[in-house]
Amino acid sequence: AEGTRLLGERPQDIHYWKSELQRHIGHLLTDTETLLALKTRLEKALDATETPYAITTDNLNCRTRRLGPDSVSQWDCVLQEVDLIRSVQDLLKKTKAQVVTQIKLNREAKHMLELDWSDKYQAYSFDDHCGRHSNRSPDTKHHPGSAAMQDHQDNLNKALQEEQATNSLRSELLVEQVLHDTAEDLRVQCSKVDQAFSQRCVELVQAKTQLEIKLTKTLKQIGVQERNFVVLQKAINNKEAPLRVAQSRLLLYLRSLRPNMELCRDEPQLRYTQHLTSLNQQLSEPRSSLSHLEESRMALEKDINCKTHSLFIDRDKCMTHPVVLYLYCVIQSESY
Repeated sequence: AEGTRLLGERPQDIHYWKSELQRHIGHLLTDTETLLALKTRLEKALDATETPYAITTDNLNCRTRRLGPDSVSQWDCVLQEVDLIRSVQDLLKKTKAQVVTQIKLNREAKHMLELDWSDKYQAYSFDDHCGRHSNRSPDTKHHPGSAAMQDHQDNLNKALQEEQATNSLRSELLVEQVLHDTAEDLRVQCSKVDQAFSQRCVELVQAKTQLEIKLTKTLKQIGVQERNFVVLQKAINNKEAPLRVAQSRLLLYLRSLRPNMELCRDEPQLRYTQHLTSLNQQLSEPRSSLSHLEESRMALEKDINCKTHSLFIDRDKCMTHPVVLYLYCVIQSESY
């Protein structure tokens, strides 16, 4: 009589366990869909890092092609920008792997519960049929024992464990917190890099302006020296005929035939020699000064070209692609 009563209660127990299984299956299904959505967001955020990383490394390579004194070591903030994007990529990949693993565990737990639910569905029919047996039923016999109630509870505990793991993955730290933290790190780094580039461009413009002022002064000095040289050259040319006469007189072959002590450097020859030396010095001084000014001009033009090239790289190339700010906006949008 007791066994018959318990057998009659058995369908109610099975119905209860079926309801519990169905409830946990629904939870796992919802959690898995949520994780799939989070996985998609992580993939979008990860894909969004590829182009900024390529552009940032390209900018870094461009800055290595700076010329002359501007070819110095990279700023720490620029190198940190590349390292930050790389670390964001690693963190997103790690988080995505954890989400994928949890999706797999959820599906395994869901499959296990569905098998258990299917078994209970059949057991309900069988127990209902068995409850109709009586002592007069011809098909009664001894059967080995089947699964204990603890087995069903273990399945539910396993499902509950995966649900809790999903909630922990979703709400506490990973995904939402990861997206938020990475977006904030990118924003801070973007501000640092932008400030560094802006300051650098101001310094380059100021240095270029000073060099251009010096170049203007040098060009004026070159013009003055060239005019002085032309005037002096013209004065020498005007004296060319008298100089030829004097030179012919002094260097005449007959004067070299003077006898004994008369063959000397007399006053006429000394005056001529001094005058010729003075003229050569007057020509050499502006020529030397003009040469130094030309060297200064070329050095200034080289420095100006160097500053212009550096300004093009930092302002016109690097600052026109705020890739970290773009990446921040993308990841920030994924964190909501």
